[in-house]
Amino acid sequence: DTMISGGFGRKLESNQVIKFKNDWLDRVQKRKIKADEIASIQTIIRISNEKKQDKYDFKENSIERNLCYYLDAIQKIKKARMKLASKKWASGNTSNMTQGCYDLIDFYEKVLIELSTFYQNRYFEEINRNLYFNKLISNRFHWYRILSEPEGEGSRGTIINNIIANKVMIELDYKVIEMVNSLSQSLLFNIRFNTKEWEVKWKEIT
Repeated sequence: DTMISGGFGRKLESNQVIKFKNDWLDRVQKRKIKADEIASIQTIIRISNEKKQDKYDFKENSIERNLCYYLDAIQKIKKARMKLASKKWASGNTSNMTQGCYDLIDFYEKVLIELSTFYQNRYFEEINRNLYFNKLISNRFHWYRILSEPEGEGSRGTIINNIIANKVMIELDYKVIEMVNSLSQSLLFNIRFNTKEWEVKWKEIT
């Protein structure tokens, strides 16, 4: 496609296309690894235990208490990630603004994967969790691309990438709430956890 006039400012040779693609895949991989490290249950417990004298043992506690522990932690992480993303959004640079959305999307994806481990039914155990949520997110990007560019891909300029990423980001934020509400109907039903209060605090982090 890059050899067709009108698509790029300059024509690209095949080796350049491959290089740019490989560079992009490498950047995405590093971004996802970073998000995994930030939002994983193991990392949260490790960092928490380094700061506290009373060590939290995930294996020794009930699944309900572990879920509450994780839900409290991701509130704090979202606040920190949102602060970093806000700086990129305020830059006025389209690429930076889009990257800010990507960073949060990666965070939400990892949170959804971790929340899926708390489901008692065997659905998520019988599939590849990472692949499942990766496909879900890819489909949302594709859906908003279709809606945003009815004339065809590339017809609305580069700013559309930021608009699409923002829509996906907002939808994933809500999907986290949906999963928490779903889990609250079973795991959190008999313990003192105010799901509505958690949801309000989650939405207030902007």
